[in-house]
Amino acid sequence: MKKLLIISSIIVATTSFMACGKVTNNNSSTLIPNNSTAANQNNIIANNASNSTVNSNNKITIEEAKSIALKHSNLDESQVSFIRSEYDFDNGIEKYEIEFYYNNNKYEYEINAKTGDIISYDYDIEKHLTSQQINDKITIEEAKSIALKHSNLDESQVSFIRSEYDFDNGIEKYEIEFYYNNNKYEYEINAKTGDIISYDYDIEKHLTSQQINDKITIEEAKSIALKHSNLDESQVSFMKAKYEFDDGIGKYEIEFYYNFKEYEYEINASNGEIIKYKMD
Repeated sequence: MKKLLIISSIIVATTSFMACGKVTNNNSSTLIPNNSTAANQNNIIANNASNSTVNSNNKITIEEAKSIALKHSNLDESQVSFIRSEYDFDNGIEKYEIEFYYNNNKYEYEINAKTGDIISYDYDIEKHLTSQQINDKITIEEAKSIALKHSNLDESQVSFIRSEYDFDNGIEKYEIEFYYNNNKYEYEINAKTGDIISYDYDIEKHLTSQQINDKITIEEAKSIALKHSNLDESQVSFMKAKYEFDDGIGKYEIEFYYNFKEYEYEINASNGEIIKYKMD
């Protein structure tokens, strides 16, 4: 009988101990999810803070920039052929340069990479605007005459290769390009006033070093660009080296290729300073 009582006591004690263990485990298992939830909440907060930092530095994507240009031109992607979509940093502004064709018309856009605002755009005036649509502006024929008069040439002497309207940085203008004796002339004419905004031509065909006596030579400009890019002339292929007068500044535009990369420089013709550069 004593043995039965002892065994019963042991069974009761064991059962009670196991029950206590379950309670303890249940309490523990209840706490674990709570801790896990708190940890997850902390992670979410941390991630949100991290994402907020990343998003503040984010730019729009190049696809978004293309969509902005398409929306502005009232076209969709299935209608056009993109020929250029690239990032550029110019004068402290991050931007995308977007170019495409529709019905043999070329569209060019510059989109602010931070805000998505359209910085500039242009297209063939003949295909898009009539004289009436630009009623208070000079006509494209008048713009061509202004360029010809400035260059001391007449229409019978030249071959026009470009005559188009452009809206850039809040200014409406005509871009006029023509050849005379294998020399290329480029003009920007204010569409409101008829003033010449800028013009350029091949320095080799028009100016000698003496004619621009207090300026650096085109060879010096090329050397400055090469030095900056840590390359020498034997390594590169020059695509462009010409003088331009723009917004009251005389400068050289230098472009060359090295190892399938394009380098573009603008060099101040007076002091040799690099105005801007980019590498694609």
